[in-house]
Amino acid sequence: QGKYRKALQAIDRRIELLKQENDTVNVAIEQLQRGMTFLYGWNDFGKTWKEAETTIPVQHKFTTRSFMGFVTLVKVYHGDYREADSLAESINSKWWHRAIRSLIFSSKGNEEKAEIFADSVFQTGRGFEKIIVLYELAKCQYEKGFFDKAIVSLKKLQSVNDNTWGWRAAYYPKSFYLMGKIYEKKGNTNLALKNYEKFLELWKDADQDVPDLIDAKKRYKALKEKSSS
Repeated sequence: QGKYRKALQAIDRRIELLKQENDTVNVAIEQLQRGMTFLYGWNDFGKTWKEAETTIPVQHKFTTRSFMGFVTLVKVYHGDYREADSLAESINSKWWHRAIRSLIFSSKGNEEKAEIFADSVFQTGRGFEKIIVLYELAKCQYEKGFFDKAIVSLKKLQSVNDNTWGWRAAYYPKSFYLMGKIYEKKGNTNLALKNYEKFLELWKDADQDVPDLIDAKKRYKALKEKSSS
């Protein structure tokens, strides 16, 4: 059993304890966190959305920044960009609003605007905001073919030491996987292998059915065989 299933079990235990205390706010937050685990573990937004849906009946009751921040994030991944932008603005946190705008533009494939907001967040935002914004920006830049820019974004991410909500634990390792793919695209086999090795080492205790882990192993093996031939 890997670390993400263990994380889900830990969340479930916290939910049971919070239910016993009738702490509906933190139960809802944990449910959203449970959903995010499916996203950054298995890239499975379907399950993320299912978890988020369980909180819809109570969302109007809560105004805490942590809860509403999670709701906003889920809305971005669901493609509800206008709602996400409006909700982020209402939270009254300019850095979270800028982070959400960067995520929206990354999701839309507009790397130029995504980078403008990401740079602002990186300069003065909070650590966890920087991590998720830079990762999604790097993905966008990679998909648009801006490989050198994506590498810069990932190196910035790797420099951030903040594990709020467990995002660094998730995205720091994934940054090496993405960097490996970038160097592979650039034709730099040596650096691609080094980054895949780093990712595989960091995720050696991950669940074996995690898609990124499966793909990284295949890519690493293929490149290793190619470089040895």
